[in-house]
Amino acid sequence: MRPRALFLAVFLLGTFNADLLPAQSEAARQAHYQVVARAERRVGPLTVTEETVQVGADPLARFTLHRMRRSQTDESGALLLMPGGGSNFAFYTADENGDELHSFAAYFALRGIDVWGYSPRTRGLAAGACSGAVDCSGMRDWGLQSVVDDGLYIRERIRRVHGEDRPVVGGISLGAMSTLALLNAAPEAWAGAVVWEGMLYSRNPVVRDANQTVCDDLETQIAGGALWDDTTYPGVRFLYDLATADPDGLTPVPGFPPGFTNRQAYLAALTTPQPAPPSYVPGYTLAVGDLTGFRIASEARLAMLVLQLNQYEALALVRDYTCALAGERTFTRRLPRFKAPVYVIGSGHAFGAWMGDNVALLGSTDVTRRYNPAFGHGDLFAHPDHVRLLEQPLYRWLKRVLGM
Repeated sequence: MRPRALFLAVFLLGTFNADLLPAQSEAARQAHYQVVARAERRVGPLTVTEETVQVGADPLARFTLHRMRRSQTDESGALLLMPGGGSNFAFYTADENGDELHSFAAYFALRGIDVWGYSPRTRGLAAGACSGAVDCSGMRDWGLQSVVDDGLYIRERIRRVHGEDRPVVGGISLGAMSTLALLNAAPEAWAGAVVWEGMLYSRNPVVRDANQTVCDDLETQIAGGALWDDTTYPGVRFLYDLATADPDGLTPVPGFPPGFTNRQAYLAALTTPQPAPPSYVPGYTLAVGDLTGFRIASEARLAMLVLQLNQYEALALVRDYTCALAGERTFTRRLPRFKAPVYVIGSGHAFGAWMGDNVALLGSTDVTRRYNPAFGHGDLFAHPDHVRLLEQPLYRWLKRVLGM
């Protein structure tokens, strides 16, 4: 089923205090979730665990809980990473040279932080699966609330390990949106939050009007029976595959000017500033560059992200965050109750220039901002010097917030 035309928004959570989580019975929540598979492996000094979690009776409603930690049991605190749009926890464990020990998540795990992660229910769905081989009708209910519920399940799992020591939750893009929704659902449950290139609220009329247009369109599509997007993220992957296999060949993809090569089409898709709508904010750019190449990001690091994109995204999820950006307050109404430290990362050619209203909603007085005015949405993560620019300053903040 074909959604609105919009390219990728990714590069594109002691004694338990019941007041930390929402009013829903935690026993009821846990009973609804069942671990149906578990695998563990070693990556150097790290232990990596993956659990498949079944939610209710729908066999498709399964997500993956990840944990990466030092093999020694001396972790000083926990960090829950929520993935970006169309993505998985693999976003945080990828490395352009295939060395997981050099990944974003491993950087923190190697330094004693207990890193947890979430891969959504769409992970592993093969291309075309929902066109007949698999009953995907359950996607109707896979909105932002389902991500929040899954995240709160993981939060309870972290509590079983760390007791009263609260975790930090964070993520990029949709991961930032999911983080804000989790803060809204359980404002007292987190030691801090990393809000990275994503937002769920704006007072700006341009942003609101643009997202209202998209919100209305998605409501119409869903009412007409459309439940998923299987073109946006696979489309980016297809452009990459063409650019890799035949960079100088004329692109067969419609919508590009006559004479465009496959490589030019790929570069244009990732570097062209997008109007709003169909984008979320004016000037939204995935990576700064032009038809000659990327100016900030490493092409190899961008490719590693493209290669792990999902085939499907639930339209209910896209509707929920676009309608939130249009002014709907279901997932932001309680944000003033969150008062823990916040680490905000923004880029000038993406969400960063528009995140001020979003951060101002929070009740936090301890706000650390890192703003990169020349960067696009994914440039910081894909920068060749990402360790110095991203991981090192974030680790210093995490050490302080987690009391390490």
